[in-house]
Amino acid sequence: MNQLTASIQVGVLICLALGLTSVGKPSLPGPSTPNFITIVADTVGNTPAPSGWKEVPEKVAWDDVRNKRWPTGFERIQITSSADNTPQPCMVYRATKPDQPLVVSLHSWSGYYTQADSLSGEIRERDWNYIHPHFRGPNWTPQACGSALVVQDIDDAIRFAIKELKADPSEVHVVGASGGGHAAMLCYLGLKYPVKSVSSWVGISSLPDWYDESLGRGQRYAKDILKATGDTLRLNLTEARKRSPLYVPMTRQAARRQLFLYAGIHDGYQGSVPITQTLRFYNRVVNERFPGSKSVISEAEMLAMVVKRAGPRSADMARVGNRTVHFFRQEGNVSTTIFEGKHEQVVPAVLALLPVGNRRVNQAPTVLCIGDSNGEIKEVWVHQLSFE
Repeated sequence: MNQLTASIQVGVLICLALGLTSVGKPSLPGPSTPNFITIVADTVGNTPAPSGWKEVPEKVAWDDVRNKRWPTGFERIQITSSADNTPQPCMVYRATKPDQPLVVSLHSWSGYYTQADSLSGEIRERDWNYIHPHFRGPNWTPQACGSALVVQDIDDAIRFAIKELKADPSEVHVVGASGGGHAAMLCYLGLKYPVKSVSSWVGISSLPDWYDESLGRGQRYAKDILKATGDTLRLNLTEARKRSPLYVPMTRQAARRQLFLYAGIHDGYQGSVPITQTLRFYNRVVNERFPGSKSVISEAEMLAMVVKRAGPRSADMARVGNRTVHFFRQEGNVSTTIFEGKHEQVVPAVLALLPVGNRRVNQAPTVLCIGDSNGEIKEVWVHQLSFE
């Protein structure tokens, strides 16, 4: 093997590990008002797991599935699924006045509805309505992990909250990170209820790609995907694609929703989900909704960000909370933002970035500070404005 051939093969392996290959996009089939019972209380993706495969644990501070502490005022309820009539649990918060916005917060990949949500404290402070559905629990069973039941359960949860919490039906916002970002992407594509916005943070758009990426990192998510798709030895590629936002059909309703996609520039290195999972989903939506758009992100641009772990600074959106923005791209009501960070949602910014009321997102505010003697201190009002 000559040196050039070896270099090419090494380059291909790097691209596979970071999710920089292309795959086809087959059209696959996707997934009523429920009766409520309320109780307060680009890889081929078929690589088998090697013998001696060892799991590498990942610790993410905001994604602690063991933490089940909720602030006062949050309640457990159950909703009867309109899909299979099973009771589906949720956590809810009821605003103290009617017609407040509703935030639908989706748990992480390994989480349950009881998993503490870092947004809960601010939800209570803002006095917004809130629902945290179970949508069949952790993503290692066929009933969870992007099945048709998942989106229907979330739709049921929204309709329950509109009716029972007396939320504003025109101000429904879906938010999710990591596995919740995966579910949020699916909601954008197929949710029946006309939500106003969907925000996906560090989400997974392609399970076949993420299977290989996780396998290469020695992370247990590869095993989870095998279990969810029905084979513990080899990935069922067809089933994995049916559960992947990159391939699930997009309904006409999606065009009316605002879509916000966020990812940390270091994810994939310091985290489990490469930024290409977010960028490729942006491309998929833009290509389908805006044929011929010049805002599609090229493979060269993706590769440059993955390799350099930096991107061209955007003047259109200077910050996500207090984080620098490395890359921003928008077409119509669809946008993607790559911020300084890893596998995370920027908690202080999540709710502030929602397009509640007449708020327009992705526009950098201009604030004139005269005699800014406080600018050197991080905690004062000058810096706090960046979160709003």
